[in-house]
Amino acid sequence: MVRQRSKFTLANCKLSYVSQFKYLGHIIEHTFCDDSDVNRELRNLFATVNVLIRRFSYCSTQVKLRLFKSYCLCYYDIALWQNYHVSVGNILTSAYVKCMKLFYVSNR
Repeated sequence: MVRQRSKFTLANCKLSYVSQFKYLGHIIEHTFCDDSDVNRELRNLFATVNVLIRRFSYCSTQVKLRLFKSYCLCYYDIALWQNYHVSVGNILTSAYVKCMKLFYVSNR
């Protein structure tokens, strides 16, 4: 038996169902799995580290440490992650270590 989704309307406009939605920067999926949001943070981490490497590769280690802490450790929505696969968490952990090594060793 195929379950029919009920039709919702708001101001005479039909509302559609979506598989995922971004709300206040957090990706909410219809399965309530947080893998998409963890992957979004992973992409943001690599993008931020690439910008830092390009702009600050000649700085001292102390300056690099301060920059890394300031720009790469801003996980304001990590407290919302409740249901994600362990493999995705492990990928994020190893990517964090890899980004840290890339940034600290970078000298043009």
